[in-house]
Amino acid sequence: MPGNWRSSIGWLTALAVAGVFALGIWLHPRPVASLLASASGAGLSRPITFAPSQPKLLVAPVSTSSPTPGVTATSPLAASETPVATAASQAASLASTPAHAIAQPTPVPANDELAEVVTPTPPVEIEGVAARQGGVPILMYHYIRVNPVKSDRAGFILSVTPADFAQQMRLLADNGFHTVTMAQVRAYVRDGKPLPPKPVAVTLDDGYDDAYTAARPILERYHQTATFFIITGFVDHPRYVTWGQVEALDHEGFEIGSHTVHHPSLPRLGAPSLRFELETSRSTLESHLGHPVLDFCYPGGELDQAVLAGVARAGYLAATTTRSAVAQRGQNPLELPRLRVWGGMTLRYFASIVG
Repeated sequence: MPGNWRSSIGWLTALAVAGVFALGIWLHPRPVASLLASASGAGLSRPITFAPSQPKLLVAPVSTSSPTPGVTATSPLAASETPVATAASQAASLASTPAHAIAQPTPVPANDELAEVVTPTPPVEIEGVAARQGGVPILMYHYIRVNPVKSDRAGFILSVTPADFAQQMRLLADNGFHTVTMAQVRAYVRDGKPLPPKPVAVTLDDGYDDAYTAARPILERYHQTATFFIITGFVDHPRYVTWGQVEALDHEGFEIGSHTVHHPSLPRLGAPSLRFELETSRSTLESHLGHPVLDFCYPGGELDQAVLAGVARAGYLAATTTRSAVAQRGQNPLELPRLRVWGGMTLRYFASIVG
């Protein structure tokens, strides 16, 4: 009985102390938090803090194969507002865009298998490769690099090594092909303007820094031209080109096209955001280059009738998709197909797609 009495007194004392302690937390959270933090050296695995919760900002995910750096943004323009190409507006258009509207990397073929890249691809004779009958192939590239993460399947497919790219451009130069810009393709498709013999258009999406540091020197070495589709909101970000490089490419005779401000999934945007992405990217490029920009590239190849109408209203005269085919005279210039060049493609296969 004395033992039970003492035990009861002990439990009552513990409950009283706990009640006082809880009241102290409720009335004065910061002093109690400091007390708890100081106790970490006496056996707590980590200090406990009490602080007002902070709102969390949603930003686009970053990966080695994704075109989306972590850009924090504010609401897109209201329907009645006119987009203005300012640094603030470019850095601020995605906060109210749902996370699912951020475009993923350009889709890769489902039947491509991850494999080691063997570079340089051995030289190949193109005797016996069937000649193309009409039209112009528009080649689609992304990275010109050695894929840095072997387990990144999308990164592997999107990455053509500089050695392979050099052999592809040399094959074009040695076999009478003529690379043309999207402006020339546009004139051919829209107006029937003749192209040089064996025309091929080279396009590079997203504006990664290797477009300037790797692709440009190879193109110049073999006297080839290309069109670079730039995501204006990502310029001057790590892994992307700078505005100085974009202007230099234009000055050197390469063509610059628009690839939106933030590479969103255009069909998932509301009308104000769609207008912002299409019009601001174009006006920003034009302000840097000093001439009209009339060619566009759909992020991820995603489009619908509303997007097509928006692209036309924004003043573009031609736009490229990811649909696989050769562009032909007389087709809709706002739905031009392209042919993907993927990592590990053999030189003979490359020869077969350019004809």
